[in-house]
Amino acid sequence: MLQLPAELKLMIVRQLSREDLFSLFFVCKELKSFIHPLFYEHLLYTRMGFAFPHAPNAYPFLDIPNLHVRDPISAEERGDIMKRVRSITIPKHHHGKCGRWHEFQAKRRLAANADFISIELANPTSDGIAQCHEPVWPPACDLCEDDLDHDCHDEECGHPYPDCSFMDSLGKSTAETIVIKNYPILLNGVKDSFLSKQIPSASRFVFLLEPHTLDPEFDDMYDSFDDHDNEACPWGNRGLERLLDMIPSSAKDVTLVFKTNDPTAEWAPDCKHYDGHWYDGGYPHCSCCYDSDDWDVGAERKRKKQHSCWQSSFWRELAKGVAASKARFTLVNYSSIIPDGVERDKALRALKSGKRATVRKKLTLELRKAHKSEEEHEMRLADVRFASMENWIRSGAWENIFERKQLNIWFEHIAKKRKAKKAAAKETARPASAPEGKEDAISETVVKEQPKPVPALEEKEEAAVESAAPPKSTDSAAA
Repeated sequence: MLQLPAELKLMIVRQLSREDLFSLFFVCKELKSFIHPLFYEHLLYTRMGFAFPHAPNAYPFLDIPNLHVRDPISAEERGDIMKRVRSITIPKHHHGKCGRWHEFQAKRRLAANADFISIELANPTSDGIAQCHEPVWPPACDLCEDDLDHDCHDEECGHPYPDCSFMDSLGKSTAETIVIKNYPILLNGVKDSFLSKQIPSASRFVFLLEPHTLDPEFDDMYDSFDDHDNEACPWGNRGLERLLDMIPSSAKDVTLVFKTNDPTAEWAPDCKHYDGHWYDGGYPHCSCCYDSDDWDVGAERKRKKQHSCWQSSFWRELAKGVAASKARFTLVNYSSIIPDGVERDKALRALKSGKRATVRKKLTLELRKAHKSEEEHEMRLADVRFASMENWIRSGAWENIFERKQLNIWFEHIAKKRKAKKAAAKETARPASAPEGKEDAISETVVKEQPKPVPALEEKEEAAVESAAPPKSTDSAAA
């Protein structure tokens, strides 16, 4: 590689994520000196402010006289650095430091026009207001200073936590790819003023969806909690609606990752019906998830069918959003969701053994209802991809989204699966005298559903899954 022209080497190394780029530091001195300045293309927000990890000067914007920095950077050089920024990564952060983004740009009169922006939201606050910040106590509420027992603020029914300046700036960004991590897809407490109404510049979106819970301690803050005991949960789709509102009509790719930390884990959200830990002991505490009132009766309970209140509206709303958009949608790890109508106990055991009943058919049917004709439905269905987490990882799409250590369990799972397949292949290659049945020792990890009557879905479930990843080019950046 060292013998290649500099322009070609630059094209190659710029395809790498910051994590992989750093690994080249240890190859040789010549390569290290070549890639060292490239770290100025990846801006990271840290506790000390904006930084360029592994760059020659990681904190070029710190103005601390007593901080002796080797080879300090001039104001002109800072301007050149900001013009080179291709990716911005914003981890979970404290609200007090959030405003520094606008302060930073105002003082320097510099704008980072990155192609790639990744923002991680904090867990929703206990009163259901999803924010990009850690909870603050006491809340910044002027009314509380005079009257601690005053009513809720407007329709938000919660204290006005500070909005995130980074999220506010998304509507004005020039980024082509937007990644939002830790998004509370089902929590019906997302402030209307929090998420960007629309991000017109972006053509590719990746959302890591978390099944966040709402603390039962705050149930009395919402009047509707007592009004829907036996109805479809009204608490399960507002986060989805806000997500769909962020996607412009010009978007090309939207990836929804139903994130689980373990290949055998179920993607299962809490809802307003629950009083205890979600699925404590393998079974939910929610009466709406079973067909009768006597669900808590030993063996009888195990034969009950899954009936998740949040699914009653979620797939319908998602189908409407997909139908209204022209973008290609990719659903990753969707098979970790146990669909309504299957025996829950069997589904849980199958999930742990590597076989899954999926919600693919449900979404397909809802998508058909969202279109006026079968022809329109089939045309739109061609742009809806269903990918297992394993195949999505194999495609390389994760490199722009996760750090390698965050997927260690999945990598181990994939390696074990590959090893088992090789062992099975050796068994099938043995003479006919070998014991029968050996060739069937290893079964497929995913049980594919073939929803009817849609011929388009009769292809392999993860065919061409590589297309789910944003195309890599010299102009795209890794987080």
